[in-house]
Amino acid sequence: MIVENLMRLQGKLQALRDKVSPRASVVVGFTQRYALPVHERRARHVVGQWKYLEQPSRTLKPELSREIREVAARTGSLEKGLLSAGRRLQREAQLLVPVDTGALKNSAFTCLESEIEQRAQAAFAKSEAIRVSKMQKRKGKTAKRIKARKLRSLKKHMKQMHKKAKKKAKKKAKKK
Repeated sequence: MIVENLMRLQGKLQALRDKVSPRASVVVGFTQRYALPVHERRARHVVGQWKYLEQPSRTLKPELSREIREVAARTGSLEKGLLSAGRRLQREAQLLVPVDTGALKNSAFTCLESEIEQRAQAAFAKSEAIRVSKMQKRKGKTAKRIKARKLRSLKKHMKQMHKKAKKKAKKKAKKK
């Protein structure tokens, strides 16, 4: 009797799942090559923290579940509910991700599992473009700093040379 009821319940649940959405699955991730080591390695970061995706998924679990139910009930689509919750998780993770150039933060994406290839590639391309742009700006700023340092050093050297020349001129004037 118990086994029959269990089997019947499992059958009903599977039918309900297939009716609602047979393959509703959403992926939230980061595409930079170093995303996993930064996520897993305990380190001190000036901006951000490790476990930047895991921590908000644990703390927001009840809220995300509620959001999935509400959006799915309102729209009649479990996929839309999952995408809404996934985007919320992505936003929260982006607030916690360590930032140096911003490439990791900008490589975040949320999509249906069926769209993962194209969405991940698009997110990676976007983040790489931003990373390269920021690195070029950084190099430009570094070059400007070096030029400014050299200029200050040159000015300081010129002042010292000028003082030495004045002292020499005074000594010559006193000898005469």
